[in-house]
Amino acid sequence: MNKFGFIFFIAAIIFLISGCQKDGSNDELAKAQVQVSALASSFSIPTLDGYEVSYVQHKSPPKDKQGNFIGDNQEVLVTFTKNKGKLEKLTKEQKASNERE
Repeated sequence: MNKFGFIFFIAAIIFLISGCQKDGSNDELAKAQVQVSALASSFSIPTLDGYEVSYVQHKSPPKDKQGNFIGDNQEVLVTFTKNKGKLEKLTKEQKASNERE
């Protein structure tokens, strides 16, 4: 379970990186989808005509004191956008808020 969670996290990072690219993001999305399909056959990212993936967030179940996952609920949040602008970095407060969630 630990290895699966780590591999799934890496796949989510790949989604995030591919969503931030302007040119060829559909190719990157297809590659990332192939990797996710290999990990979890029930998960797929839908495609929407005219929209690109702008953000992907993976939420793992909480861990106990030994570092083992409690439960097996995996959540993936995918955000689409029609008009992409310049990528802005998160502020320190936003980073701290994301770490607490």
